[in-house]
Amino acid sequence: MQSTRTMPARAAVWVLWLITVAVGLVEIYFVHEIAQVLYALSINSGRRVAFSDEYYTGVLISSVVTIVAAIVWVVWAVGSGEYLRRRANTRTAWKVLAVAGAAQVVMALVYFALI
Repeated sequence: MQSTRTMPARAAVWVLWLITVAVGLVEIYFVHEIAQVLYALSINSGRRVAFSDEYYTGVLISSVVTIVAAIVWVVWAVGSGEYLRRRANTRTAWKVLAVAGAAQVVMALVYFALI
């Protein structure tokens, strides 16, 4: 039986994990948009245009990148969930959540810088 002292901390870990998983879904959209913008910038010599002659190539590349991001998200959600289930309220659990949060903030900053 768990002590009542650790229950709030374990609950906080799970709430933060759910938040990182939910934000991860939004990050998949960010990755998709970043891939499209980077492709458009690479074929148009730095000019941002909505469509180019190679529109379908850009769509294919961004779709593949989106699928890879979704697979990474599923692996992260399952892997971190299992890890936190075993080690909730430990120092390493908080480090895992901190690294995930930092990665998500960086991805959002890149998205808003490019879009």
